Amino acid sequence: MWCHFLHHEYFLLKKQYIDEDRTLSFTFPIYEPLPPQYLIHVVSDKWIGSQTVLPVSCRHLILPEKYPPPTELLDLQPLPINALRNPSNESPDKWDAPSCRWKQRKHVKEVGRFIVDELHLIWGQGGPILEVIVSRMRNIASQIDTKIKIVALSTSLANAKDLGEWISAISHGLFNFPPGVRPLPLEIHIQGVSIASSEARMQAMTKPTYTAIIEHAKNGKPAVLFVPTRKHSWLTAVDLMTYSSREGGENPMFVLQSSAELEPFVDRIRESMLRERLQYYGVGYLQEGLSPTDQDIVRTLFETGWIQVCVMTSSMCSGMPLCAHLVIIMGRQYYDGRENAHRDYQVSVILQKPDKIIFFK
Repeated sequence: MWCHFLHHEYFLLKKQYIDEDRTLSFTFPIYEPLPPQYLIHVVSDKWIGSQTVLPVSCRHLILPEKYPPPTELLDLQPLPINALRNPSNESPDKWDAPSCRWKQRKHVKEVGRFIVDELHLIWGQGGPILEVIVSRMRNIASQIDTKIKIVALSTSLANAKDLGEWISAISHGLFNFPPGVRPLPLEIHIQGVSIASSEARMQAMTKPTYTAIIEHAKNGKPAVLFVPTRKHSWLTAVDLMTYSSREGGENPMFVLQSSAELEPFVDRIRESMLRERLQYYGVGYLQEGLSPTDQDIVRTLFETGWIQVCVMTSSMCSGMPLCAHLVIIMGRQYYDGRENAHRDYQVSVILQKPDKIIFFK
């Protein structure tokens, strides 16, 4: 019997969660002709004969339109945000709370154009909130005399037509450019680490991560590393510091400015561990546990090119975006405390703005 494996993964069920429902999410390709069903095999690695098979029917599967033609890209120059000539439009704010009671807020009813960025995140963790906000604006537009124009921006999508119909976009107002259309060309490298333990796997990634920075971010080009937790942010920074001082000696690899030039900035940092790594090794890290002042200093030093490497927790990916030549994602999973399990990163969150990605999984 011929069998083709589309996906496989190791799942560990801890004793304290044996009576709770567990949810597994994974992605697999769909081929044509579409089979009548897919089979999910759950097999124990310790007990012989302990297995089950779950059939998943494809009969009522709703797929996007086949091969929608991409929109031709015109050679246009983008305008800066100040071209809007309206400061209120140039300072984005959370729109969920003020739009809830829109009938009692005059400024909400006077909105004539609603711009939503990164609509592809609707499939992410904050997707339900984004869906509610857009749907609410459509509802408001149907109940007031003022016509509201909705402008939605996202990455290239396979089901762009479905989203266009959802926001009531006409055919001439829907543009879906091919994935290759980017301000900077994207190059992706994937390197697997076959270790089951998450902690041991993270430790095994540090040396290849350092090598990737040396190879792909030469001449002081900025590099951002994403790690799953706060603990891994400073642990990874320590490992990079150790490798750079070992190979660089008195001149660590990631130091782009002298200690004297960095001193006025790092003296304002409260956390002593972060202060040392910035001043002497050119490695910073960002996590939720840092004070706002410390976060601003690290971000400023990185954006101005005074430090080369910044390690960030994955939860800060969209809250504090940084431009970098190289982005390294250490691991394809993060820990979900609500489910007590590791979850895969959303693809829409990974493919943001870098021109080179090293993806460890």
